[in-house]
Amino acid sequence: MNYKSYILSIIAIIAIGTSMVSAQNTEERQRRWMSDMREYKKEFLTREMELSQEQQDKFFPLYSAMDDEVYQLNKESRQLDRKVSSADNVSDLEYEATANAMLDVKDKEAKIEATYFEKFKEILSAKQLFLLKRAETRFSRNMLNMHRDRKTK
Repeated sequence: MNYKSYILSIIAIIAIGTSMVSAQNTEERQRRWMSDMREYKKEFLTREMELSQEQQDKFFPLYSAMDDEVYQLNKESRQLDRKVSSADNVSDLEYEATANAMLDVKDKEAKIEATYFEKFKEILSAKQLFLLKRAETRFSRNMLNMHRDRKTK
């Protein structure tokens, strides 16, 4: 191996290693951000719904399971969107099938929430069920406002 090939090999190894570390750091930051958001949301919901410790212990494992199912459903929808968006020569039939599949996500999400809502009835009062829906809306609005405010600074 000549000197130039040796140097280029070392540079390539360093570049690959750096990009792998960067990707790992990005994934770790995303995981940490998701974990922080879940914790913040848990505190927010606890406060807004006035949950007792016993209710928290029963409610949040179910709520997290529901959240995971909805997240997975939306992740699959985003993957489908990206697949069609990045493809060349997509037919009208493929666009329509993808649009229908993305529309179905909303129905499936509503069914998941309805299933868990029935389970929540065993833990929460009628008022707390109402406060849950209101708190979720407020949480989303707060997140959007914080994001918008951060962008304007």
